[in-house]
Amino acid sequence: MLHEILKHLKKGGHSLINSELNVINRLGEFIVEIFAIVIAVTISIWFHNINENRHKKAEIHEYLEQINEDLSKDMYRIDYCINGLYDQRNTYNLFLKNNDSLIQKININKISRVIFDFHPNTGSYESIIYGGKTNYIKDIILRRLLFEYYIDKINLISSISNLYEKNNDEIFHDLTYREDFYSKNKNLFLRKIDNNKSLIENNFLPELKLTKNKVKEIQDRIRKYNN
Repeated sequence: MLHEILKHLKKGGHSLINSELNVINRLGEFIVEIFAIVIAVTISIWFHNINENRHKKAEIHEYLEQINEDLSKDMYRIDYCINGLYDQRNTYNLFLKNNDSLIQKININKISRVIFDFHPNTGSYESIIYGGKTNYIKDIILRRLLFEYYIDKINLISSISNLYEKNNDEIFHDLTYREDFYSKNKNLFLRKIDNNKSLIENNFLPELKLTKNKVKEIQDRIRKYNN
């Protein structure tokens, strides 16, 4: 490209100093060479933009495929958390029946020590954000859905999860390391159980189900975008 530009500039310069041509012809040939340079540069920029857009499209396609795989793993983890929380709620209900003989039969391990904190796979999305490639995704709705999931939803669930785990740790500790706690502090213990059960039913499970729907929506959008 540079060679072609120099060639036309040189030719245009010669036209200006060509004594065999009159002034009008000199200017005419010079303008023709300048116009040729403009056309050549324009075409070059056009091809460059096409190649760059193809590269960006291929790059974001790969990132979105990786995100789609991450979301499938997240979906598995969400289902695991939901099922575990249902089991936990059922155990809490046994305690809340306030039947001492029934409570004595409950295995302490039913106050689950499984960590339900949901940590999504964020690596691929972070690569897009920190690499300044967000605008490569031309689907504005998809960009919004990804932001809502990786920023808003995850932070909300993390806050709920932390509170749940804190409460559950206290319950487990009371039952495990304070043998007489239940008999002496029955109402307090049951209140802790009821509070965490309410947290499961009113906050944790609903948000996980909404997040699951959000993941499905994003995956559908990614499939349509990449096809």
